[in-house]
Amino acid sequence: MIDWRNAGDIPLATLRSTDDLGNRLPLKNASVQPKLDGQRYTLEIGPEGVFLISRSKHGKTKGVEASKYNQFISRELEPWMKDLTFPKAIVLDGELCAMGASTSSEVTRLDTEKVFVAFDIIYCDADIRNFPYKDRYEILTAVIDKLESPHIDVIPSENYEEFTEENLKECIEYAVRNGLEGFVIKENVRDYDKNWYGWKIKPEETDDAFIVAIGEEKKHDHGKVTKTGRTGTVGVAQYREDGKSMMVAWVPIPEEERVSLEEKSIFLDRILEFKHNGWNGKDQFRFPRFVCWREDKPKEDCKFRF
Repeated sequence: MIDWRNAGDIPLATLRSTDDLGNRLPLKNASVQPKLDGQRYTLEIGPEGVFLISRSKHGKTKGVEASKYNQFISRELEPWMKDLTFPKAIVLDGELCAMGASTSSEVTRLDTEKVFVAFDIIYCDADIRNFPYKDRYEILTAVIDKLESPHIDVIPSENYEEFTEENLKECIEYAVRNGLEGFVIKENVRDYDKNWYGWKIKPEETDDAFIVAIGEEKKHDHGKVTKTGRTGTVGVAQYREDGKSMMVAWVPIPEEERVSLEEKSIFLDRILEFKHNGWNGKDQFRFPRFVCWREDKPKEDCKFRF
């Protein structure tokens, strides 16, 4: 079996941005999958035990002396991993997500139930990275069924004989409407190529909101956090349909706009426009970024629309 933890020549495949996707449409024989808001891991089940290994080589282990592998750091085993067994050695590629949560930061909390959602399999009794993705996905689905664990799932996938610009537009609209982080497009004929695994699409939108809270600027230097006494982020809100306001994001403000905390009141109730990657389905917009001030916008027009 591949020693996945120590084989430095086996990097995880990475997704590309959308820069060149438009020139390649329509795509033949493609699959579309939701983009998960979790943390990338590989799950390895084999004779040596069970390993859940992050991209930075931090690991959660079962049945092995962690000191044997100095490339990664051992952490406490996830409870659901204790009873995992499989007749063949397997390595799954996927995302560790928090059940019922909507952001990747929830994964690190000790009080959240975890689920490993696999989107690929790269080893099943042999190295199968040279198999086309369509075949690997079929093997993956069969493996997940046999594992019979409520904490391991397979990513849903929709196949297209031809994926067009109109399909792309429909997927973006669906992601925005349902509060998804985005989606991933893969070519079913491709092998597991570290330099070409598909495209990740994250819808980018803009919204207006009014400022209701001020956060202090923090500087980070080699793990040390220092508060500066200046404004750094602003908490912004919008009006719901019932007329009540709700906090929707913390938006970093530009460096040149920051002032001392004694002057922070100048920001309250100001309207700003910000970019984001959609609503997370729970309590905030994803990746908010400042665009500009909207002095022309009345506060009552800042409506929550998700």
